[in-house]
Amino acid sequence: MSLSSLLKESRSKHKLKSYDAALKQLRAFRAVIPITSKNIA
Repeated sequence: MSLSSLLKESRSKHKLKSYDAALKQLRAFRAVIPITSKNIA
């Protein structure tokens, strides 16, 4: 049970990390190429 919860925790941490990385990438991309609200929709 301890191993299971540990695995779950590490998995959620990895997911959060990859999400944060994707967010940073998107921010950098937006900084290079300004995106207007029209382009998003």
